[in-house]
Amino acid sequence: MVVLVSVQRSKNDPYKDLSLDEWNCPECGFLVQVGSKCIYCGYIHNNI
Repeated sequence: MVVLVSVQRSKNDPYKDLSLDEWNCPECGFLVQVGSKCIYCGYIHNNI
């Protein structure tokens, strides 16, 4: 039963598209640890 629940949850992972790379915001210098948007100044980091 536990294995079935964990397998079903892995298919519906809400964090699969979330960038986990750390980067320094070039606008304000804040170290963004998760995501592609700086929470302080709103700068959006492009991972191209």
